[in-house]
Amino acid sequence: MPNSQYVDFKSVKTSVTMEQVLHHYGLLEQMKRSGDSLSGCCPIHGGTNSTQFRFRPGFGNRWSSSTSTVRPKQPSRAYIRRG
Repeated sequence: MPNSQYVDFKSVKTSVTMEQVLHHYGLLEQMKRSGDSLSGCCPIHGGTNSTQFRFRPGFGNRWSSSTSTVRPKQPSRAYIRRG
């Protein structure tokens, strides 16, 4: 891979699961399991609604956030491309 200032998000998405990301940042324990999905406050938008952020482990790295205001805590492109 050539030295680049850009992150190869496609490679990251195929190598790291959303569960691993949430666990790494200490957020997985805050998620509530319901059937085959997990939900919780949106870690990207800094939401407070416990059902704003949802994902289904084992179904790829797809997730959704129903936050009405798109203001990430930190600059990020993660909220732009989700699936």
